[in-house]
Amino acid sequence: MRLTRACVEAYLNRAEPYTARGLLLPVTHEHRAQPPQARRTCLSVARWKDGEGWVTQGGDMNENCFTAPQLPIDPDE
Repeated sequence: MRLTRACVEAYLNRAEPYTARGLLLPVTHEHRAQPPQARRTCLSVARWKDGEGWVTQGGDMNENCFTAPQLPIDPDE
């Protein structure tokens, strides 16, 4: 089976929000002529520490939030 653009678009266009199997807060992908100027975006950062495994460094992703600019994407480029 080959990964195709149609396959990726179908996955992103599904009704269920994308969470990267729980790594992200639920995200939906929207097709808009122009995105909003900014959107509230939350994140968390982790790194690998020998002997401990993954160690969170960015705080709780429900509280570590910022207003981030949104950029349009031209799918034809």
